[in-house]
Amino acid sequence: PQATYSWLGPGSSEGQVRFSQVSPQGPTILNISFTGLNARAGGYHIHILPIKSTQEPCSDTNIMGHFNPFSVNAASSPAPGNGTVDQYEIGDISGKFGDLTGQNNFQNQYMDGNMPLSGPNGIIGRSLVIHYANDDATNNAGWRRMGLDG
Repeated sequence: PQATYSWLGPGSSEGQVRFSQVSPQGPTILNISFTGLNARAGGYHIHILPIKSTQEPCSDTNIMGHFNPFSVNAASSPAPGNGTVDQYEIGDISGKFGDLTGQNNFQNQYMDGNMPLSGPNGIIGRSLVIHYANDDATNNAGWRRMGLDG
């Protein structure tokens, strides 16, 4: 299975995230490419619900929190990019692999054995949010988002 999502952000920022699995039980391969971020992006995560509203589409009311079916305590997760994928929420891409802080252009490939595409713990049917680097305490985050519809 696979899913590819294009993203158009503010100004000239754009990108694509491709999730693929050779088999449903195999690891998910993430191919990530962003340009024109202008050091404005921070973390990026898969959230519980898909985007359904155009008013405040990335509010916690609309998409809820990070996808975390195993109730991982995010406060006890290692620093971004320093742990194994099972030490983070399934949806915590930037926790697992590092965030986008300070980046203008970003391209990388990751392998995640704890991010199925389908099934009850799968990410398809959810949303991916790229947070501003300077998210405020109200979590009025959501720089831009993509639906993970497969």
